[in-house]
Amino acid sequence: MIMLHHGTGSRSFSLLDSVPRQTTENLLFRVRRVLSARGLHAGLRLLDTVPFDLYSASNDFNDEFEILYSEVGLEQYEQIRATASALRAAAEEVATVANEIGNHYIRFIAVDLTEFTPEEWDVFVCYAGEDRPAVVEPLVNALESAGIHAWYAPGQVLWGDSIVQKINEGLSRSRFVVVVISDAFFRKNWPQSELRAALMSEIESGETRVLPLFVGNEEEKNRMLTSLALGRDKRYLSWLNDPTAIVEELHLLLRRGRRAP
Repeated sequence: MIMLHHGTGSRSFSLLDSVPRQTTENLLFRVRRVLSARGLHAGLRLLDTVPFDLYSASNDFNDEFEILYSEVGLEQYEQIRATASALRAAAEEVATVANEIGNHYIRFIAVDLTEFTPEEWDVFVCYAGEDRPAVVEPLVNALESAGIHAWYAPGQVLWGDSIVQKINEGLSRSRFVVVVISDAFFRKNWPQSELRAALMSEIESGETRVLPLFVGNEEEKNRMLTSLALGRDKRYLSWLNDPTAIVEELHLLLRRGRRAP
């Protein structure tokens, strides 16, 4: 764990409960406004770079306080570790403003490395092979760099593996299914079968699983929307040759799933 800020007293803590999402977002919105007004750009960059959650916490002395905490992927963790000295000044700005304007006492700001097992995935990526170089590979690389663990066929289906078995495992053990929908998608039976399986799982569970990502110009996208019933019901994103917005949206979904209602 990388400790970016700690207040007075004991440096030990135990996370208790996550603070409701709306409370966290309201606090961080107000903190950003104040940081911007004061020209404290280092603190702003920290909040824009690291997806912090707010938790209630305690320690061996039964002190009660709150902590801004984030779990990130290995690449981002190493980037933070390498620049921790500079980031501590930014974290100090964030904590000072948060404690000044909110009904909160932020004693710690910390970053930890995401823990996961190969049997658990955040996202299954469903796609046609034609979209792999230009869309899927940049997207998967960005997701992994951000600590979002993606099931991606070339990396998970090894020589001699049963393709059907591995795909079934990926679909069943992934929280979300990102469906890359393009003209090529409609020409391939396999990704359409994956989409149908994911939609059936979504219907049975009552939880959102299928996340449509459309690839193409406006004319192509409108044509594809009319070909899919889900296009009239679900909010979708469009591929704009930059995965940043997709990563941010997935972070919000995954954080919502971890937080208490």
